[in-house]
Amino acid sequence: MVSPLYKRFGQVLAAQFPGAAQGTLRPGASEAAIAEAERAIGLCFPAAVREAYRHFDGVCTPQQRHFDLQAPIPPLFPGQADWLPLEALVSQWQLLREVEAGLRAKGCLSELSLEDRHPPRPVVAASFEAERLPIAANICGCTIEVDLMPGRTGQMGQLLYQDPQDEPRLFCSGLEDYFERLLAALESGRLVAREGGWHDADSGAPSWSLRYALGLGPRERSAAELVAEHRAATQAATQAEPVPHRLSGWTPWTVAPASPAEPPRTRDGFRRHQRPSRSRR
Repeated sequence: MVSPLYKRFGQVLAAQFPGAAQGTLRPGASEAAIAEAERAIGLCFPAAVREAYRHFDGVCTPQQRHFDLQAPIPPLFPGQADWLPLEALVSQWQLLREVEAGLRAKGCLSELSLEDRHPPRPVVAASFEAERLPIAANICGCTIEVDLMPGRTGQMGQLLYQDPQDEPRLFCSGLEDYFERLLAALESGRLVAREGGWHDADSGAPSWSLRYALGLGPRERSAAELVAEHRAATQAATQAEPVPHRLSGWTPWTVAPASPAEPPRTRDGFRRHQRPSRSRR
């Protein structure tokens, strides 16, 4: 059975990017392929994930992209993450398990307690967990994961953005909700493809994370806004009054010069003290 959501999504992408080879949707995976992927990782896919892969087995990309300015179709997930085919999903999951095993062997990771596994918040604070499906990834190692072990206030199947150097961040309630938002943004023209990424049609601001355009977060600032903010911060810093260093016995050379009664200072701010002369007997 063809889902109206994914049927429309495929039609919109084909209409907006005719003839594109990179970033296009792959044909759907068979039930046997989905079952084989589940056996390989030892987890059952949620219904929303199975439905998505029945219609499209990820996207066609020669390798994971990152800020490819020539890409006709930008990556479909936040952080320039490409939707992984089932084979790549299994490989990514196995890679994360190898990294996790290595960290545990070095004592860098410990087993989660019962309270840690069911915290009173939406997301379990753990960087490496087997109960998460990496359905999208970028070349920097960041992944979009379907959460199969949410916290007490979370939802089964919620979407997380996982940076290897940070804790997982919740950004959407589920895969179907995400594609509905993305489809609405494409159909309404709020998102436009430009220079390998998505941009807000009204402001022209880049939408690398896709949060604002999909109603999932604040608006991202444009390059001009970032430059103006940096200039304002630099100007404010140069006009600020110098603050003496708080370390005892040391004063920066940028403060007012010492009075004649004080010992002279070197350029690095240290006072030059002369040793008292010793008389020879």
